[in-house]
Amino acid sequence: MPHHELLGQEAMQSRPAISPFDPADIVEVRVNKYSTIVFKQNHYSVPEGHVGKYIKAKVGAKKIKLFVEGELVATHERCWGLHQWIMDINHYLKTFERKKVLSPKVNV
Repeated sequence: MPHHELLGQEAMQSRPAISPFDPADIVEVRVNKYSTIVFKQNHYSVPEGHVGKYIKAKVGAKKIKLFVEGELVATHERCWGLHQWIMDINHYLKTFERKKVLSPKVNV
C-alpha cells in the first residue's frame, strides 16, 4: 500500500470523535416537599421518592433535564416566565393512588 494511503488511513483512525456542542449549565438543586425543584423562580416536577435529595439539573435554552444519581428521571420544556409551576402529572401517580377519592354528596 502506498505511503500516502497509509497516512490517510492513520489520520482517519486517530481523529477524535466530534460531539455536538451542547450549551447547557449543570446545577445541583434540592427536591422540595412538593417533589419539585426550583430553578430561576420556576418549579419543575420530579418523580416522587426524591424529596430532600440533591439532584443534578442540566439546563439548556429549550429543555431542563433532571438526573438522580446519573439517571435521567425527568425532562421539561424550559419556562422563561417567573413563578410558574411546570408539572408532569405522571410524577404524582403514587400519591393519587394513596389518597381517597371523595365522591360528591347528592341531595335527593
